[in-house]
Amino acid sequence: EELASVIEDEVTHNGKRGLIGLSMGASGAVMMANNNPGFFDGVAGISGCYSTTDSIGAGTVKLTVGNLGGDPNNMWSTPEAWERNDVVLNPEGLRGTQLYLSAANGEITDEEVAYYADKEITDQITGSLLEAGSRHCTENLSAALTKSGIEHTTDFLDQGAHGWPMFGPQLQPAWDGIKSALQ
Repeated sequence: EELASVIEDEVTHNGKRGLIGLSMGASGAVMMANNNPGFFDGVAGISGCYSTTDSIGAGTVKLTVGNLGGDPNNMWSTPEAWERNDVVLNPEGLRGTQLYLSAANGEITDEEVAYYADKEITDQITGSLLEAGSRHCTENLSAALTKSGIEHTTDFLDQGAHGWPMFGPQLQPAWDGIKSALQ
């Protein structure tokens, strides 16, 4: 709310708000929209993980933050707070928000073979595993949204690893998926 008011005071706008995030940014964008019902008109998540309590979601947060020397408990200090921020457990804050979600399956494309050619093999493996996890997370959120009767659009790609060769081409479909709510 604080940032929006600063920006909206300086930029010509139509009063609509939207978010697009990828990877951890997708998780944050969808969580922010869910925690602030009605504040955003459209939100898109590309290759995110939306649960903070299931093994993949909590594990991803702990691994990502912990590997960089941070304390994952600083994200949400108590188990109740981790649960409160779990969009899959409680997606109700997204009702009425135009949603677009996408993820791939982790299978390396021909373009990604070239992209990873001069990188460590562990980068390719990590990209593949992260995207497979993102796909699982996105499928779980989609199922929770469907069960709650919350409209959303999903785009599950047949191939793609967690990296810019897959993210870049997903930006336009993500924008296309929410732009009508922002016009």
